[in-house]
Amino acid sequence: MVAGGITNIGSVQAFTNSWWIIIIVIGFYSVDVFFFISAFLAKYLMIGKFHGKRFFNIPMVYLHCLIRVVPTLLLLFAIFFTSSSS
Repeated sequence: MVAGGITNIGSVQAFTNSWWIIIIVIGFYSVDVFFFISAFLAKYLMIGKFHGKRFFNIPMVYLHCLIRVVPTLLLLFAIFFTSSSS
């Protein structure tokens, strides 16, 4: 006996023909492309910004990332904690 999952072949065929399977499969490629583009852009901007300088300030890079991420994270928490669950 199979524990969990879809055991009926008709349900499997219905699931593979639905939009959910397309979203799941495309999601993996979307995440990979997003990380590739963001890493390329970050590297490009860092090279352009620090061209000609001999030092690289690592704490400032982390501070810059924190300044960019924290407002979005706070908005996400505000929406999550203020939404009603009824």
